Amino acid sequence: MPLQAAYANHVWTYDFIEDATRDGRKLRYLIFTDEHNRRGLALQVRRSFKDIDVLAVLQAVFAHYGTPAFLRSDNGPEFIARAVKTWLAGMKVGSHYIDPGSPWQNAFGESFNATLRREHLNREVCTGLGEARVLAKGWLRYYNEQRGHTSLDYKTPVQYFHETAGIDAFLLGALPPSLEFLRFQAAAALAIFVLEVFVPSGRSSWGSSSISLRSNVIRSRHEGRVARFLQRGSGAYAPFRSGPKAFMAASRSAL
Repeated sequence: MPLQAAYANHVWTYDFIEDATRDGRKLRYLIFTDEHNRRGLALQVRRSFKDIDVLAVLQAVFAHYGTPAFLRSDNGPEFIARAVKTWLAGMKVGSHYIDPGSPWQNAFGESFNATLRREHLNREVCTGLGEARVLAKGWLRYYNEQRGHTSLDYKTPVQYFHETAGIDAFLLGALPPSLEFLRFQAAAALAIFVLEVFVPSGRSSWGSSSISLRSNVIRSRHEGRVARFLQRGSGAYAPFRSGPKAFMAASRSAL
């Protein structure tokens, strides 16, 4: 794991920060930043996050900005969930977890969190989740496009990114994943869910010979590819078992 990012999409960091609406109900902000150019890549707001929600945001951010070589985080349960770790490994992204109680090992993330707290959260009192999302989106745009950063010679993160983009594009980790690949992942996740719904609970173990990959449940033009995927096991997509509607809703709300 490099100590410092050398180019865009080299090292990202993601973290949570908490606030509350006027009525005292909790707000959680899921933050993604690029350590090289300080860009805020996502600022997703929810009342709470599960691993399925983190995965939905990960897929959306990767599809939009590309795939980082490394992803830094603390040891929060949403980040160390088996589904998240397996999916990142499948995307060839190195996961780096800082030592417990050592926020200084995530200095760039902590700096962004402090700026968000000081310049936005401490100045706004939101009446509801919708307002919090609108204000967060506006602040992130201001941070990326208008606010000069001292460590970037008072350039904005977007300005600095464009100045270095000619170099970054040729380096490992700067290319986005195939959209077809992401669609296939979603189709495979849905197929897994359908299998588990239609196969009796007493015979739903992946190790059981009672589950045949020739099941009539898998009837689509992706049948062969989904079947090959299912042969690898379902561990990476455990969070999607809450159903296709939950998966699609989480994906639509990402970013």
